[in-house]
Formats: sequence, C-alpha cells, structure tokens
Amino acid sequence: MPRLSLMLAVLALLIAACVDTTTTPERPAVPEPGGRFTGSLEALPGLTGTITFEISASGAQVSGLTVEFVADEYQCGHGSNGSHVVSGGHSIAWDATVPIRDGAFDLDLDTTKWHGVFDSATAAQGTFWHIGRSGCEYGPMTWEADSR
Repeated sequence: MPRLSLMLAVLALLIAACVDTTTTPERPAVPEPGGRFTGSLEALPGLTGTITFEISASGAQVSGLTVEFVADEYQCGHGSNGSHVVSGGHSIAWDATVPIRDGAFDLDLDTTKWHGVFDSATAAQGTFWHIGRSGCEYGPMTWEADSR
C-alpha cells in the first residue's frame, strides 16, 4: 500500500508540473473609435490645464490635440528668454495626426512631446511637455483623460 501512495504522489506531482499556471499578459487597450477624450493635466505650482483629443473613426489614430492652460504667476524656466513669470489663459491646438500602436501613441516635435497609453477603451494617461513662443517651458506634466 505505501508503494501505491508513493506512485499516486509522484503522479500528482507530474500532473501539477504539466499544468501552465502562468498568466498571459493583458493585450494593450484599444480606444473607442470616434471617441473624444477630455481630462486634466497634473497641476504644477501656478499652472493648471485641460487636455482634449479625438480618436479617428477607424480607432487607429489620435488627432485634434488641444491643451488649455491657466497660469497664475507660473514660473517659467530654461526658456530662450530666461526665467520669467506668466499669468493668464493659453490655448494651443495641434493639427498633427498620431498613429496608435500597441495601445500607445507619441508626438515628438521640437517644442512639444506628448505620450499616451490607453488603459481601456475609454481611459488614457500619459505625459505632456511644451515650450511656448515666449520660451516658457510647460511641463513635463502627467495627464489623465476619458471619453465618458
């Protein structure tokens, strides 16, 4: 009888070793085609803002990026005009169309860097950085947006 118990124990170990217990990684989220995302930029001292963008009808591209800042004595630094303080509202729009690859997108221009990842079909997050015409540096900031 002990021999049967030993054989059953060995058989159980062999079966357990053959069972794949690893989980497959989640697939990247695919944004809702035609969705319009709106959200907030991480507040920096003296700077708040919103971000808006759209998803193409095919769901393969991001476009219509608009960022609106409200500066309240925001301390600009490292710009072409040196360090200075700005206040007031600023709205900036880009006509760029950015492809979505593996649930993410990147816009990489001389004065603008925008990166995003879709957490779900209706939620995204990322980073944003921009240098304005006056040389004022906005960011880097994080952002979150949804299409609800």
